[in-house]
Amino acid sequence: MTRARIVHYLTDPCWGVRVPIGAVVQQDGRTAVVRNTQTRLTGAEARTAALILDDLEAEPAFNALPVGCGPLAVWTEPFDIPADLAEPAAWLLDTLNRR
Repeated sequence: MTRARIVHYLTDPCWGVRVPIGAVVQQDGRTAVVRNTQTRLTGAEARTAALILDDLEAEPAFNALPVGCGPLAVWTEPFDIPADLAEPAAWLLDTLNRR
């Protein structure tokens, strides 16, 4: 079974505004990070989002975000990815970029 969680960057923690910056995919006991390369973040926000994903790639986890990701990173509840997909990470990235 392939499962995923979408990683969001909180652009405004007070209002809960979030931007999907990537996802964590768990398949066959392996955990991988997928980066959303088409976010609308610029400047310091884009760099902070990149650092969050760098920390997550350094410590791939599915159950808890690494401490280094900080308070501006949140993720969704785990969800299943359709089993008939040949490339689940590519499907997930395509789904993220349509939002």
